[in-house]
Order: sequence, then C-alpha cells, then structure tokens
Amino acid sequence: MRRPWFIILTLALVFLSIRSVCNAQKAKRVGSSRAPAVYVEQGACPFECCTYCEWWASNSTPIYAGPSSKSAQIQMLRKGEHVKALTGFVRTQAQEFVVTSDHGRYRVGAKLWVYSYHGEGHFLVWFAGKMYDEDLNFSPYGGSTGKRCEEGSDCWGHLTAEHKSDWWIKLRLRNGRIGWTNRGSDYANTDSCGG
Repeated sequence: MRRPWFIILTLALVFLSIRSVCNAQKAKRVGSSRAPAVYVEQGACPFECCTYCEWWASNSTPIYAGPSSKSAQIQMLRKGEHVKALTGFVRTQAQEFVVTSDHGRYRVGAKLWVYSYHGEGHFLVWFAGKMYDEDLNFSPYGGSTGKRCEEGSDCWGHLTAEHKSDWWIKLRLRNGRIGWTNRGSDYANTDSCGG
C-alpha cells in the first residue's frame, strides 16, 4: 500500500519543480529591461482634457461588438445620437525617440521608447528599464507630421518614425447595449465633460 502514495508524492514533487522553473522564467521575461514592441494602456484617453462621459456623434459612425474593426458592426450611430463613453485603451507600437540636446537626466544620443500620448506634449515612455510619463514637447496630432516638436520651441529630441497608436473606446448605447469604436474624432464633448 505504500507504493501508490510514494508514486503520487514523487509525481507531485516533479510537477511542483517544473511549475517553479516555469514561473521563474516567466518572471524574468516580465521583469525584462527591454521595452515592449507594443504596449496597451488601459483607461488611457489620449489628448488634452480627454474625458470619458456622455458624448454625442458629430458624424455617422459605426459601433462594433468588440474592440476590433473585424468585429461585427452592431449599429451605425447617426449624427447627434448620445452615448456614454465608459473607458478605453490605447495600443501603441513603440517608436524610438533620440535625444539631440542634453535635457535633465538625458544626454545627447540617449534613446527613449515612446508609447501613448497623454496630452500637452506628454507621453508614456520607456527609459532605463522603467515606464513613466515624460514631456517630449510635441503632439502627434499636429506640427511636424507628429514626429518632432516645432522649430523655435524647447526641442530636445525627435522620433525616428511617426507615432502610431490605436484608440478603442467602450460605449454604452441608449438602448443599454455595449459597443466599441476606434473613431474618437467622430464624437463631441470628449474634452469638456461637466466643465
């Protein structure tokens, strides 16, 4: 009768050892000092004064079942229809920002990886193994094709390629149904909720 318990105990110990090794390898990957190629920032609202609240369509715009344009289209909002913007996320491909003049902790030639835009020149960036908010002094929505700050301003670096992000917004429609859109520019009241 002792043999079955011995086999079960041995198998349990082997399983726990393998699991421990896998968890250690996973922790090493997550704690890596490498910048992610793509980063999803949950809850992000990517421009000055951007707020999730009651919005209305300023153009006819499609609503999808999920956060993908490949999802089923569940409704076409007409201009003027109201929705409740609940939350959203911004998915950004990392873009390299090269420092061209010393600025605070950064020296000429240093490289930052740029992600979500937070408004007023601020972006989520990765530098020296950490992610944080940094003022890069430009907006991806205007100026020099969204790659660098304007001439004559306090420029201290530039992107090596245009900023690329995808913003998906979760909405509650008037009928109570939940839907998604990636066309935030098709809505009004996105930056003045309650104010």
